[in-house]
Amino acid sequence: MKQEQNTIKCWKCGESLDISEALYKDVEGRLRGELAAESALRERELVREVGEKVRGEIGIEVATLKEELDQKSLQLQELNQAKSKSSDFVVRKQSFGTKSLEKSVS
Repeated sequence: MKQEQNTIKCWKCGESLDISEALYKDVEGRLRGELAAESALRERELVREVGEKVRGEIGIEVATLKEELDQKSLQLQELNQAKSKSSDFVVRKQSFGTKSLEKSVS
């Protein structure tokens, strides 16, 4: 194609305009707008996906920590019960020993 076939004259000022350049800029503007919209949409989707994944991982971690806490609480209860039984045994032993001494002194 010749350069002349790609130009038109402005009806107002008479200046020659390159149609190819005008069309290129028009198409480029449209594509940039479409790409920006697609990019923004994809970004929102990725943010949502990452948020869901993070919430899921945090939920799993919280559940694991709760399970560990429950196990530690149970161990603590068992330890306190054993300590209580041990204290009762020592008190009884001391009481029994005192009674034995009283009988032997009398």
